[in-house]
Amino acid sequence: MSRYYLTTPIYYVNDRPHIGHAYTTILADAVARERRLVGEDVRFLTGTDEHGDKVERAAAARGLSPQEHVDDLAPVWKAEWDALEVRYDRFIRTTDPDHLAVVAIALEKLKAGKAPDGGPLLYEDAYRGWYCVSDERYWTEKDLVDGRCPECGKPVEEIEERNWFFRMSAFQARLVDHIQSHPGFIYPESRANEVLGFLREPLADLCISRPRERLAWGVPFPWDEEFVTYVWVDALLNYVTGTVDPQPGETPEETARRAIDAWNEHPADVHLIGKDILTTHSVYWITILMALGWALPRRILGHGWWLWEGSKISKSVGNAVRPEDLTPLFGVDGLRYYLLREMTLGQDSTYSYDSLVRRLNADLANDLGNLHSRVTKMAGRYLDGRLPQRADAVGQAEEPFLRERALEIGGGSGEVARAWREWRTHAALARVFELVSATNEYLERLEPWKRAKDPAAAPVVAATLFHAAEAVRLAAALLWPVVPQLSGRILESLGQPAVPCPEHLAWGILDGEAILAGPAIYQRLEAGAV
Repeated sequence: MSRYYLTTPIYYVNDRPHIGHAYTTILADAVARERRLVGEDVRFLTGTDEHGDKVERAAAARGLSPQEHVDDLAPVWKAEWDALEVRYDRFIRTTDPDHLAVVAIALEKLKAGKAPDGGPLLYEDAYRGWYCVSDERYWTEKDLVDGRCPECGKPVEEIEERNWFFRMSAFQARLVDHIQSHPGFIYPESRANEVLGFLREPLADLCISRPRERLAWGVPFPWDEEFVTYVWVDALLNYVTGTVDPQPGETPEETARRAIDAWNEHPADVHLIGKDILTTHSVYWITILMALGWALPRRILGHGWWLWEGSKISKSVGNAVRPEDLTPLFGVDGLRYYLLREMTLGQDSTYSYDSLVRRLNADLANDLGNLHSRVTKMAGRYLDGRLPQRADAVGQAEEPFLRERALEIGGGSGEVARAWREWRTHAALARVFELVSATNEYLERLEPWKRAKDPAAAPVVAATLFHAAEAVRLAAALLWPVVPQLSGRILESLGQPAVPCPEHLAWGILDGEAILAGPAIYQRLEAGAV
């Protein structure tokens, strides 16, 4: 089995997930499921970012310690992902003991290391600048926009203090060379161009500490406990920690060293992130790894934003849309399908209730739902609810074009798989619905409901419905990474396991199964009802 390691960002624990968080995590889950479906050994990491100014201040506002605050909220994120059918391999928290050990090891290694010019990697110096609590980043005067943070638009605080700095500037040329010599390292290409544009200006060094007297809630520096680690440095190292799971009887440091070895043997195949954190991942993270001498991830993929009336959907803007507000109306599968079908990766997409209703009615209720209903009902009416044996059905009906189209679309090397590999999720789903359309066309041409009136045509009717059911089965298997509950119901109605395996992507799996006709797999939505 080939291995595949993918990650989402780790999310701040101060509030519940909104649709932007849900999109990133559902996309990662669907990619993990699709990779498993074609037989790969997948590790999928997500989790929560639990240190820093925002957490400390939010905890104080609640009258809690920071640890009490994060212990209260981390389960909320786990429960949300469970409700959305997200099946991660590890949910990491930056307060996990093995992660604290990874951060300490990394800091000690940086402290002992040398930059390419022979100078120290870390140095202590005074700093004066403008600090944004929301983004937990320092800015210079020229960075500010109307005196505010250029990223989130919130007020900044002027701070002067001593800190530890990482000589990020010493790795600028190497970083540019790596991006230019590894097409697709930052994906899509427009994101790579953004980073290269940023790197045309001299790269500053990175302040990687905060004085404990100002911020106590962080990972202490191993050699100087007057400082805690800058939250982004702490957070980015979660990708290393998350390569393994702690084992019984293992110390946190033993787990940490095993994780570092595992990362260097097989680093992340893809960091899936929103475009707003592109710089921290493509510049901070990569230069830190270069300085440590650790392996680099294979790809950083920055997707677009979900917009509402032209603005990014976020808590800070005040237009956050919560998954729990939508799933009672559209179902978990409906939300998952809409998010992955509507966004072209790399571009922004505009969310609306009307577009959600239109998409789900057209694809899930009408095209797929009606096809499944007509096939299972005809199987009940004309075949007493049982398909013919495969050997009896082959060659009895004119189905070569349907089988050939299904093989072009499905399988481990078909159009759907190629679209997934190219991160064109919307196109992968569109190809599946081409199979749905081809199956409807097949039924319309052969008209089994008319042929059933002639007893002599019974073998052809049975074979026609066999091949139509086989196409529905394959479509359901191909849709399973995105709509696992709905696909599972379709597969079980055709006598198949609710969770498909690689063998189920072939043509010709059905063989005399009992067919269950039931309620519609997805209820049509009325626009006025939402």
